[in-house]
Amino acid sequence: MSDDQKKIKGIAEIVRVIIQLYDSKKEIDQYAIAARICGKYHIQTPKFTEIMLSIPDNYKEKIIPLLKVKPIRTASG
Repeated sequence: MSDDQKKIKGIAEIVRVIIQLYDSKKEIDQYAIAARICGKYHIQTPKFTEIMLSIPDNYKEKIIPLLKVKPIRTASG
């Protein structure tokens, strides 16, 4: 399996797990989910936007606000 195929399969599995957790009303920690699945497929963690764009349209409005984004340090002093 090529690296691109692994990445696509990994992102699809991340989204599937996120949807399952949402449907079962459990807490969603996309970083832990992504770390576990990326380790399984030996790929780098996908960008948040890649995961977000892979979520089906009927779930986007419900799930995206629940996903936590880690703060990014700025270059300013």
